[in-house]
Amino acid sequence: MPKRYPTTEEKREQGQARIMKIATQFPEARFKPLANNMAAGSCKACRAAARKSYIAADVPLMPLDGCPHPDQCVDNYRTIM
Repeated sequence: MPKRYPTTEEKREQGQARIMKIATQFPEARFKPLANNMAAGSCKACRAAARKSYIAADVPLMPLDGCPHPDQCVDNYRTIM
């Protein structure tokens, strides 16, 4: 059976669930997207999003719309307390 990789929507849902779990415990937490470092590299939109930190409600969920390689996007966020 071939390995099944998560869809873009599944990746976004998983990322949002992780962010909300932290934000529930630490409402003051901010989140900074980490630019993708996979083989294709990060896209322009990802690098731009990684320059800022966001409150949980405003975090851009990865893979971002228009990402040229969503299958390689690693949706990691740095938590800033």
